[in-house]
Amino acid sequence: MKRYLLAAAVAAATAFSAAPALAETPDDISFNGMWNVCDENKDGGVTRAEFVKAMGVMYDKQMKKAKSMPNADKMMKGDALTAAGLRELFKSTYPGP
Repeated sequence: MKRYLLAAAVAAATAFSAAPALAETPDDISFNGMWNVCDENKDGGVTRAEFVKAMGVMYDKQMKKAKSMPNADKMMKGDALTAAGLRELFKSTYPGP
């Protein structure tokens, strides 16, 4: 479990650090937008707790979105995202150049 969380955190952090400035919409977010979401107490740093909380919010949004999709059975399995669902979460967080 810890390996999966670490892998997800590293992937997300890498994506955020390499993200170009994009228009912020509900489906994608720029580095600055993600920074503002993560740095909850606005102290100029992101703690593990702040990062995990922000990722939880993104995860919850993706689960809600996945439940309403016609291919929900491919996006989620019970209360968990499948690989396809997690891929969509990362794509919506950092859609790429």
